[in-house]
Amino acid sequence: MLSGQKSFIVDTGSNVSLIKPGVSNNKIEVDSIIPFGVTGDELEVKGVQRIEFYCNNQKYWHQLYVCSLQTDADGMIGMDFLQW
Repeated sequence: MLSGQKSFIVDTGSNVSLIKPGVSNNKIEVDSIIPFGVTGDELEVKGVQRIEFYCNNQKYWHQLYVCSLQTDADGMIGMDFLQW
């Protein structure tokens, strides 16, 4: 579970959800996904973490890809989560 309050950007243009390295101490699993950023450049994904988090007092579990982001936010929520 993510401890403390974290900030995430909601990005309806992203197909996957991302989290910065070190935000969660959950195990990073190997994954073969190769996402691309808005510039078309390949993102350097370190793996995937299954994260438990709360939003509006509702508990969620979701898979987030671990990747450095050029933002102050702790991560980005993409359409893979929003389409639920």
